[in-house]
Amino acid sequence: MSISIYNIEEFVSDELINRARVIIDSGLITEVEEQGNGDYTAVVIGGSTYSVNIVLDKDANIFTHQCNCPYSAGPICKHKVAVILVLRSSFQNDIPISKGSLSLVNTKLVSCDRLVLHQLIMTLCKRDKRIRDIIKKELDIKPKL
Repeated sequence: MSISIYNIEEFVSDELINRARVIIDSGLITEVEEQGNGDYTAVVIGGSTYSVNIVLDKDANIFTHQCNCPYSAGPICKHKVAVILVLRSSFQNDIPISKGSLSLVNTKLVSCDRLVLHQLIMTLCKRDKRIRDIIKKELDIKPKL
């Protein structure tokens, strides 16, 4: 049986559901956005600020879920469950979820020509060494000796 936003209660404890509802009722979930293709992100305020990512398939089954909180007592934290419950409520009540900035950026990048993309990537590499290092790793660029 797949874990869905509609049957999440069958797979997590009542305590976890209650903790997630406290997060929702306290208004601690912000920036719920659809990034495209069933990919949803949210920011959850807790002991710190946590980024949650939930990816759903076309039937609202949970494909992947991530949170950057330190929770390690099980496969799913209260932040993820809270976002899943918000998504379910949005779907059931036909409440639109805003398109995320990543989705908007993706739409724009798809229509850019190669030269514009090259210039953008070079500008980002000059500004941020972390981006430069990610690109070097992804493209398997090794220093010349």
